[in-house]
Amino acid sequence: MRGKIWAGTVLAVASLLGAASSQADNLVVLEAKGGKLQVGQVVDSTTTLSLAAKESAAFVSETGRIIRLKGPYSGPVVTAGDTTTGGVKEALAALTTGSKTKDQSQLGATRSMTTDKGGNKLPDPWMIDVTQGGSYCYREGGSLVLWRADAKSDTVVGVTLDKKRWKAHTDWPKGEANLQLPPDVPFKDGSRMDLEVGKRKIETNLHMIPKAVTAVPAQVAWMHAKGCKRQFAALLDTVTSGDAKP
Repeated sequence: MRGKIWAGTVLAVASLLGAASSQADNLVVLEAKGGKLQVGQVVDSTTTLSLAAKESAAFVSETGRIIRLKGPYSGPVVTAGDTTTGGVKEALAALTTGSKTKDQSQLGATRSMTTDKGGNKLPDPWMIDVTQGGSYCYREGGSLVLWRADAKSDTVVGVTLDKKRWKAHTDWPKGEANLQLPPDVPFKDGSRMDLEVGKRKIETNLHMIPKAVTAVPAQVAWMHAKGCKRQFAALLDTVTSGDAKP
C-alpha cells in the first residue's frame, strides 16, 4: 500500500472448531462495573469473585461464550460442572439466538450480514466500510483501515476524531479500495470518528479489542457485544467457513 500524505492538525493533544485447549478456561473481562476488575484483564474461570450489590462483570471465553455476573455474588466465575466455556459452535450459535442452543440455523442467517445492499462483501473483518456508519472494532495496538467497494474514481476523504480533537484529509486515488490511517492518529477505545468521503458523511464509534483476546471465537463474541455488526458477521463467516486467522 502506498504511503499517504495527510494534511491536518492535532487540535488537542488451537483449532477453532476442535476440542478446547489447556487454556480454554482463561477468560477476558469484557465489562466491569464497580469492583477491582479491569476490561482486558485475564482471569481463570475458577477464580473466586466477589461482587457487591449494583456491581457487575462480563467475561468472554476462548470459545466465544459470554458470561455475565451481577452482585451480590461470591464464588467462582464459572461454577463446577458449568459448560459455559465449552463448545465453539454452541457458543457462537448462542450469540445469534440469545440462548444456549445447538441449532446452527441462525449462524447461516447471520452470514447474510456480510454483504451490503449492493452485494459487496467486507474483504477483511477488521476494515471500516466508509459507506456504513455505526460501531467498529479494532485490535489493541493495531491500525485503522478504511474500505470502499467502489474505487472507480478519485476522491478526498476527511477524518475528524472526537469532535475535532484530531482532523485531517487526504486524496484517495481511484483503483485503491483500502486506505490506512496514519499510525499517529490518536484514536482510543470509545472514540467517535466522523468520515467524509466525497459528499458522503458517516459517524462511527470505535471499540478496542484487547491483546489478551487472541482466540478468534472470542473476538467474534467481543464484536457482537460491542455492536460491531458488519465486522461480527464477517469474522463469524470466517469461523464457520474455516478460514479464520488470529
